[in-house]
Amino acid sequence: MSDFGPKLSAWLDSELPPDEAQALQELLRHDASLQAELTALMAANDAANAEFAAMLAAPVPLALARSIERAPDPLPASRQRLPGWAAIAASLALLAVGAGSGFLAGRRTEIVAARDWISDVAEYHAIYAAQSRHLVEVAASEADHIKSWLTAQVGTPFEIPDLRAEGLEFQGARLLVAGGKPVGQLMYRTAGGQIVALCFVASDKPATDDIQTRQENGFQMRVWGKPGARFVLIGPTDLPNLSQIAEAAKAI
Repeated sequence: MSDFGPKLSAWLDSELPPDEAQALQELLRHDASLQAELTALMAANDAANAEFAAMLAAPVPLALARSIERAPDPLPASRQRLPGWAAIAASLALLAVGAGSGFLAGRRTEIVAARDWISDVAEYHAIYAAQSRHLVEVAASEADHIKSWLTAQVGTPFEIPDLRAEGLEFQGARLLVAGGKPVGQLMYRTAGGQIVALCFVASDKPATDDIQTRQENGFQMRVWGKPGARFVLIGPTDLPNLSQIAEAAKAI
């Protein structure tokens, strides 16, 4: 890990002060090695989240659950003398039982809400929007392949919106993993070189009539849902017509 490793980790956890986060984003736009390090950290973070989700989903042995139910009340704080490793072990035991019994259902919801797929998309966009030669995996000239490929991978059909009337030229597509799910990303470029991405994920949430506004990681976003999918349009904060673009994309 480079000297920037701790800052990259703090940025991923939204713990970096705004001025330092802005400076780091500027470095990421021009430093390929730093971009690669961030990508590796994000992959490790996704793997850790997947492992944690699997742990929460694992059934708790009935004997263990009954043992803890029968356990006496914990000692008052003034009498607790657990060493660090013992405290960690006790916390893990409570975590496992809570996951199996539903005790941590609210906490799991809190974790997911704090880190949803749209947050991941915002972090990916900070990297890919700075690319030129490697902006997309599959070029716009292979539109038919993009549709069949991403439909199969993401699990929901979609159309590639023609947004030239809104000042955007389709560049191609990428496949992401965000929030633990495959996400399709359609990349567009303005005449001035700014990058706008339309991302979508399979979802069983109901369609939404309204387009929601959100801002994260230095980008503005518009979010909506259609039957079987959720969409987010993400672009720079100084792009004045993102809402108009979102309306056009939603109408496709």
